Parts: sequence; C-alpha cells; structure tokens
Amino acid sequence: PFHQEKFFETQDYADEYTFIAKWAEQHFNLKAIPVSLSFSGAASSKLKGFDYIIDISPMISQKDALPELASYRELLERTNVFNPMREFVIRKAMDQSYAYVWRPQAKEFVEAYKLDNKFTNYIYEGYMASSRSLEKFNWNVEEDSQTQRIFIIGENEKESLKAGQIRTIKEYLDSGKNFTCFYMRGLGHSIPMEAPNYAMAILEFVTNKHSQLQSGCYDVSTELKAEFFAPTEIDKLFPAEKED
Repeated sequence: PFHQEKFFETQDYADEYTFIAKWAEQHFNLKAIPVSLSFSGAASSKLKGFDYIIDISPMISQKDALPELASYRELLERTNVFNPMREFVIRKAMDQSYAYVWRPQAKEFVEAYKLDNKFTNYIYEGYMASSRSLEKFNWNVEEDSQTQRIFIIGENEKESLKAGQIRTIKEYLDSGKNFTCFYMRGLGHSIPMEAPNYAMAILEFVTNKHSQLQSGCYDVSTELKAEFFAPTEIDKLFPAEKED
C-alpha cells in the first residue's frame, strides 16, 4: 500500500539505504557495503559517505533500460504539450504501458521462486513505483572523494543497457574518479541469478582486495581469472563503435 501513497524518487530509496547502513553500524558495529542490482543502481548513484559501493548491471537511464517506453513518453509529452490535462493523460498512458511490462514479470518472478501468490501484487506495485521514479533518471554522481565505485557488468548484457554502462565507465576513467569495473565474460544482466557462485567470488575478491584495487577494468573470464587493463587500454576491452 505504501507504494500507492507516495510518489517515490531515487533519493527516497537512497535515504533507506543510508538509514539501514547507520542502523547496522549502531546495533552490530558493522560497516555496510551497498550492493545494487539493475534498477536499484539508480538509488545507489545518490549515496554518499560509504568507503565503496558495488553496482551490478546498473541502470544508467530509463532510456537504456526500456528504450521503447522512454521514446513513448517523449512522444506523449510532445503531442500533449498544449493539453490542459497533459499530466493526467501522460501518467495514465505510461502506467498502462508499465503494467503491460511488469504484471507478467511479477507473476513469473513469484512462480520461479515458488513464492506465495499474495506477493505478486506487492512485487508488481514495487516495479511500478520504481518505473515512475526513474522516468527522467540519468546517472549523475557527485562523488565523495572517499568513495570507490565498483561496477560489475555482463558481456551478454542487453545492448542498450550495456552501451550506457560502458559510456559511464569511460566517463569515470576519463575524469580520474576512484573507480573499478569487472567485465564478466559469458554472463548477461541478472549476474547473481545466472551464476551465484561466480558473482559471490567477485564480491569476495572485491571485499578482500579492496585496498589493492586500481582504477580501471578487470576482464574476468569464466575461469574467474582477472587480468587488469589500465585506463589507457580501456578501448581494447570496449572498442569504440565504427561510424558509417
């Protein structure tokens, strides 16, 4: 029900991350390490005050994640620019589009993990709230100098998402920010679900070697061997697309 009572923004989700991290430190004397997956990377981009933050298959913008829906929204905004009911019309149309995407996905999620059917609507409403909050989201981080960002992305990621991730990685490296990425060969978007042992090995590697990680990208093979690529060699890992 709380998803229906409030229009969530990415900062709201980030505030929850921060609250839980402070709670864990106060009650258990543990320092939290935020780990996001996919859409939750949007909230991660708003976080500050952590030593390092791990983002798995992050969504850089809604246009990367759902290009058709993003284009549809732009069309709605253009065609309703003089409509006094434009906000209502656009909201209604977008929610119908989100429902078409997320209702079957929520049902599939519940069936796949053998959850009680009552969770279907909770998951669906969560997807809807997240989609609304991310409509105009673009990854833009004002970094704390103490924070090291770590991206884990899959070789077989959806092309539109992968393009946004690689663009962001190159921007980080060019700007000299405290940043490391792991390029996971043979994996797609849902890295922890596709290969949980594989994902856990990388998380353990990051946790244990945090102080030794350098800025740049690790090219990680299926044998879990990491070969380091210096920032100057980033185009060997992610070659620039040739122009026609």
